[in-house]
Amino acid sequence: MARYTPDPQALRNLASTSDMANALTEIAAQGARFAAGIAPRQSGRYAASFQATARPGPGGMEGVLENTAPYAEYVEWHNGDRVLGKTVDYLERGT
Repeated sequence: MARYTPDPQALRNLASTSDMANALTEIAAQGARFAAGIAPRQSGRYAASFQATARPGPGGMEGVLENTAPYAEYVEWHNGDRVLGKTVDYLERGT
C-alpha cells in the first residue's frame, strides 16, 4: 500500500511558482470583474479601481484583489455596499 508523506517544503516551493502566481492572478481578476459589475456608480472611479495581482506570502504566492480608490473603505463598510465582501462570497462559491 502506498503511503503519503507530506513534504511542506515541496508544497511551499510549488506555491511559489510563476504558474501559481498566474493562476491566483486570474482568480483575483475574475473577482475584479465581478466586483466592478456590482459596484455602486456615481463617477465610475470606484468600479474602475479594482486591481488583481499576486504577491509572495508566508506560505507561497497569494492572490490579491484590492480597490485603490481613496474612499474604498467607506464604500465597503460605511455605505453598507460590501462589494469586496460579496466578491469573496462569489469566489468561494465558485459561481
